[in-house]
Amino acid sequence: MKPKLGLGSCNGLLYIVNQNNTNCLWNLSTGKLSRIPVSKIYLVILGKLVYGITLRYIYGFGHSAIVKDYEIIEIVCFGKPTHIHPSEVAVYSLKSKLWTSIPDIPYRVCSKMGVHVNGALHWTATHYTTPESETLA
Repeated sequence: MKPKLGLGSCNGLLYIVNQNNTNCLWNLSTGKLSRIPVSKIYLVILGKLVYGITLRYIYGFGHSAIVKDYEIIEIVCFGKPTHIHPSEVAVYSLKSKLWTSIPDIPYRVCSKMGVHVNGALHWTATHYTTPESETLA
């Protein structure tokens, strides 16, 4: 399998998507490739699609010091040139092997890649009712 896109790395683990859009974690020290199930966030997206809306997908991967687990973050931002809708977020836990959905986050993420600082992933984002940028963890 050849990786198409690397979406994040932490402690020798690489989160990638292959040519078939399959999400995988690749352990670089052992060479083991683990398939990650697809999140159900696409069901939410289908319910919100209207003509003229744009979608931005943002991904992150890191180790959460709070829950002591590796997590994959998938964010979908919805917007139109004149209006921004709340974002949808899904978090995958490597311990439980489950996705958790966090609906209607009132921010639109500005940066493509999250930055791992002090045990958490951070993005620059704009609240959907105001133009000022903030940093989200």
